[in-house]
Amino acid sequence: MTYSLSIGGSRAIATAKRRRFRLIFAVCLILQVLIGIAAIVCPIWLGHKIGMDLSGLATGWARAWGVLMLVFCFFQSPGYQNPIDGRVCVMIGLVGRAILLITYLAIRGPFLWLALLEAVLLVLILVSFQSLIKAEVMSRP
Repeated sequence: MTYSLSIGGSRAIATAKRRRFRLIFAVCLILQVLIGIAAIVCPIWLGHKIGMDLSGLATGWARAWGVLMLVFCFFQSPGYQNPIDGRVCVMIGLVGRAILLITYLAIRGPFLWLALLEAVLLVLILVSFQSLIKAEVMSRP
């Protein structure tokens, strides 16, 4: 019997996959929180960094978008704490990221950078989460 097929080996692999998923998910959430805080605190600076001219009423919309990003991260946090039991939060977060990606692509212009970021985060989280679920299922007899 190979090590990967034993119960202890399967649990060790599942633990390693869980650790990797939590690291990737934490980096994604921290990045998203930082972008959300930057949109709230200094929307003109953030707009300048992504190539948008935010002035007047547009700063209010940028701040609202920042608050929505923070709320989005808040609702995904149970998926970080326990990814297996909080898998619904992770899946809803993945759907939300896909919707954001489609929206950014539809808007075009400077939002293409945000679309690229969302696409990378979506793929990273999706691949690591799928790997974690497979390893978790294999570790339970």
